[in-house]
Amino acid sequence: MIVDTNIIIDLLKDSKEAYEFLHSYVSEDLYLSVITVSEVYSGIKKARDRDIKDLLTLFYLIHVNNEISVEAGKLWRKFLKIHGIEISDAIIAATANDLSVPGATLDKKHFSVLTNNLIIPY
Repeated sequence: MIVDTNIIIDLLKDSKEAYEFLHSYVSEDLYLSVITVSEVYSGIKKARDRDIKDLLTLFYLIHVNNEISVEAGKLWRKFLKIHGIEISDAIIAATANDLSVPGATLDKKHFSVLTNNLIIPY
């Protein structure tokens, strides 16, 4: 399962729901897009850098390759005007699609049009 930024941010804010959700998947492979890493670092103060680094070791980090880039571009072009999709969401969803794994997010509105394999945890 690829985990969206909003769940990681909740976890860093000590959300019980985020912790319980991720803990229930601890025996499975958990992935993060490098885009999520950028989004998390852009939204969290430097004082928490160590917390972020420690947390990221629990996930397989997925880099954006050509296939993901092409798929994300197509998704973004298709859904930008209708749904206001951001390119970062399109890249994360395209990564889930490329890996053939579910995407876990709190953003049902945007992700529901980007992938058919979606988990809304809480």
